[in-house]
Amino acid sequence: MNPSFNPNSKKGIDKAGNYISKRARNKIQYSTENDAAAFNAMHLWRMRHKGPLNSIRQQINKVLKQLGISKTVIVATRLKRSTSILNKLLRNESMELAQMQDIAGARVILKNKKQVDDFYRLFATVRKINPLSSSYIIKKEYDYVSQPKSDGYRSYHIVCAYQSKAQKSTASGLLVEVQIRTRYQHIWATAVEVMGLYQGIHLKSGEGDELILEFFRLCSAVISLLEKTPLHHDYAKMSEDEIKTRLVRLEKKTGILAALESFNAIDNAVENNLSKANIGKKIGCYLFIFNKESNKLRVRPFLNSEFYKASELYKNYEEQIRMGAPLDVVLITTSDRKKLKKAYPNYFADTRVFCYLIRMFAFPK
Repeated sequence: MNPSFNPNSKKGIDKAGNYISKRARNKIQYSTENDAAAFNAMHLWRMRHKGPLNSIRQQINKVLKQLGISKTVIVATRLKRSTSILNKLLRNESMELAQMQDIAGARVILKNKKQVDDFYRLFATVRKINPLSSSYIIKKEYDYVSQPKSDGYRSYHIVCAYQSKAQKSTASGLLVEVQIRTRYQHIWATAVEVMGLYQGIHLKSGEGDELILEFFRLCSAVISLLEKTPLHHDYAKMSEDEIKTRLVRLEKKTGILAALESFNAIDNAVENNLSKANIGKKIGCYLFIFNKESNKLRVRPFLNSEFYKASELYKNYEEQIRMGAPLDVVLITTSDRKKLKKAYPNYFADTRVFCYLIRMFAFPK
């Protein structure tokens, strides 16, 4: 095994990331041994984020309880998929793996913009006022709500650096990205992911047919209108009727809504099996395995004590993907099984609310 890919040092992690990136671009000679060593180092680096992610999730829950909204909010956490890590390294050749901000991610989905603003203010501001008493400090903040991304994406992002109380902790300084969004912002992002997943393209990264990308940008503008938040400057001067007319024209050309609605017809047996599997058990995480050829989803629940087993299985599936298996896999933790589908509806191909909102806007009966 290549000793330069030391998973216990940031230098070793960066070397592993650099190798993986150049390997994907066919810029270096590679070997099976180096491949295994580099991806194993990346996996171990990812697993080191589990503790910081759990700690920051606890802080999220405390803030939600302070606001009195913990029962209505969806909170889920995940460790970034190796395919997503690789795609990010490919998009930005200068990026170092050890500095990637979203290896660990927490998603907080709130009812409306007021709840988002209240949560954002309390979660970010309190830590700035008294950072030494917190388990994290705020490193960076991104406001993609008042300034949406060019593809239509909208959310607040807070990059947190974990602070361990234990001296000489190797976990201190590890980054966790917290995404804060409304339910409408979430269903838009879900629809984009579903379309990309079933077409085998990374719409989130700007890949794919320009007509499809334009359709989702217009749909984001619709969500902005519904929530009374700023539109991207490309659409800020357009009237509602103009946006509606362009959506109708694009739907006739592409049939995107019809395609999304057909995805919703996927067999729901997986949800029923998931319910039966959890009776009387305290589940700690779920492994989602989606087969792109059969369009079938398998969800495997694991007890709190089985996280290591789940992470090893996660790694094994990712190795199959690198060998060409038509799979998509992700390891997810959530506090409430009933909210699992709402947190990650893309894997259940659930875009019903999105389709309803866009049809009510552009195709009213």
